[in-house]
Amino acid sequence: MANYYRVSSCDSEVQVSESEWAHFCSRHLLIEAAGGLVKNSDGEYLVIFRNGRWDLPKGKREAGESLEQTAIREVMEECGIDGLTLQGLLHVTYHTYTLQETNVLKQTTWYAMSYAGSRCLLRPQAEEGIETAEFLSAEKAAACLAASYPSIREVFAAERLLTAK
Repeated sequence: MANYYRVSSCDSEVQVSESEWAHFCSRHLLIEAAGGLVKNSDGEYLVIFRNGRWDLPKGKREAGESLEQTAIREVMEECGIDGLTLQGLLHVTYHTYTLQETNVLKQTTWYAMSYAGSRCLLRPQAEEGIETAEFLSAEKAAACLAASYPSIREVFAAERLLTAK
């Protein structure tokens, strides 16, 4: 059975076979990014609301940074939170979009993270279009997934699989 890469674009998702992956990538500018699925000591998840959708904090890798460093930095910058602990690799997603007539493929490496506290004052990064950053219960976070991106739903599904083991 052939392996596939799942690639999302806003509300749709396609599967690209392993044999076609190199060709698919050659038609896009690859951008590496990293982010985190943060759970606090009350079992709540850190989510952000940006561009009319629920999302998770993530961002582009800077020169000389490891993906782990990128993930921590981006969560801190986008949510104004300190004291994060990296728990491990969670999932990798692929998302396409167009930027100034260039087809972009964003590869985002997601990490499970923990925050030792329960609630804290979060400061959403307004210059990145983030309106809200908050910790939500698993039930509320799951309800928000309907107003999210397919790739974000993948991250939560990966976390459920990991914690079920």
